Amino acid sequence: MRREARGLSAERRFLVAAVADFHRAGLYEAAWRLAFYLTPLFELGAHHDDWHATTATGLDAARAAGHRHGEALLLRGLADLHRAEGRMEAAAAALRAAQPLVDGLELARITLRLGLVQAASAAARSGGPQRGGARPGRLGEAERAFVRALQVFEEAGDRRGRADTLRALGSLRGDEAALRESLAAYQELGDPRGEAEALLDLARLHLAAGRHAQARDHVERRLRINRRLGDRLPEAVALLVRAEIELDLGDLDGVVETLARAMAEFDRLGDAQGRAGAERLAQEARKRRGLRI
Repeated sequence: MRREARGLSAERRFLVAAVADFHRAGLYEAAWRLAFYLTPLFELGAHHDDWHATTATGLDAARAAGHRHGEALLLRGLADLHRAEGRMEAAAAALRAAQPLVDGLELARITLRLGLVQAASAAARSGGPQRGGARPGRLGEAERAFVRALQVFEEAGDRRGRADTLRALGSLRGDEAALRESLAAYQELGDPRGEAEALLDLARLHLAAGRHAQARDHVERRLRINRRLGDRLPEAVALLVRAEIELDLGDLDGVVETLARAMAEFDRLGDAQGRAGAERLAQEARKRRGLRI
């Protein structure tokens, strides 16, 4: 579905209306399934209003149909939406509501996402990821969630779930080997978007260690994938990492140009959180380098 997401953009309004039409007609199975399958389209295009509306309708439809698994899928999608908006407590609540509805691989997917929420919450409170040593609080909870999920995926032979969880663990632990293993797994799966995410995590790891050449190489590889696929929002996110690298290297002209491109894309997509991240980086640039951005 992700590979077809951009091709569906022109039909987005029709598809959103179709979810509501199916629900009104009592075609609950069709309503919740379409709402779930539209998630990648909304995620890649930052169509959050449509994502909220179809998820609410889909959830109601799954509950009306008595389809517990469908309800869990929609709750997982709702958690992804809340996480994209930076609403971590709401994301955690949706995932916890989904947990009793499923088991096996789907429960592992929910556990993985709960770990991602816990890690993001901990990083936000501490000002950044904490690596090495014992992990207190939510970071420890996140690591335990990732380990549990990884065990299930490995036992079931779920290669994609394993790749996703290795990437999450590698990012949390600052483990380059795990991130490289996840990158190789995505390449073997023929999943360029997973590959792009692993590349950006590796770029961030190298940047944190002051390895600017490696960081730049990985972020540029990420950007080439984004552009080939036409993934504008992920490209804008990667541009922020490139701007951080440029700032560390003192490439002031590069920072200005890169941030301007990222901000324009966030504005075009209506992504307020992305724009805020770019503004924070611009403020840091002004503070550290006397830039006028």
